[in-house]
Amino acid sequence: MTKKVSFIFFATSLIVLISIFSCTDCGPFADKYKLKKIILDVSELGFDEASKTLSGPGAIVSDSMSFDSLDINLFFQSEHFFSVVSPAFEFFPSLNACSPPDPTTDEVITGMKIFTQVSFDANHSAGSSLVDLFDVIVDNAAESIRFEKVDLGAYLSTNPKVPNELHLRLKTPPAQSREYEFTIEYTQDGIDVSALTLQTEKVLIHN
Repeated sequence: MTKKVSFIFFATSLIVLISIFSCTDCGPFADKYKLKKIILDVSELGFDEASKTLSGPGAIVSDSMSFDSLDINLFFQSEHFFSVVSPAFEFFPSLNACSPPDPTTDEVITGMKIFTQVSFDANHSAGSSLVDLFDVIVDNAAESIRFEKVDLGAYLSTNPKVPNELHLRLKTPPAQSREYEFTIEYTQDGIDVSALTLQTEKVLIHN
């Protein structure tokens, strides 16, 4: 009887130890992300659609730049979180090796306005929307979209999920060579952030 009790105690202790130590590197992992802020950066970059790569000096080094080398980068800084609270203890956890899931988001972009305080061309006066003048390069790992270039208006019309990065690219030159300062009003259906206003530095763009 004593041996039987000892065996049961040993077996129970072994199971508990396995449950504690067998999966110490196996989560839990955050499965969702939400936007915290957008970091804006203006660079001088070209884009090769065939290789889907941006290249160039990066930082603005010229006194002026051509419209097609202007790159307005929006970096979406996010925070990972748990969508479901896991139980504090599992008596029989999975003993199989595991890897963290790619976090996803339920936040979607609902709108974006771009304008300047000066006239851009004959069809775009000061303060009017410039969205139709831009393409966007989309980088969204969760949606398996890596540096795809599309029309900005068409992209926004799909109410896309919040991405990793967006690169705004002018499609046409301005009517005049002068300094332009772009204001971007961004809205989304999100958890912590619903609207942001961003502003570029003044950039001399030649036509």
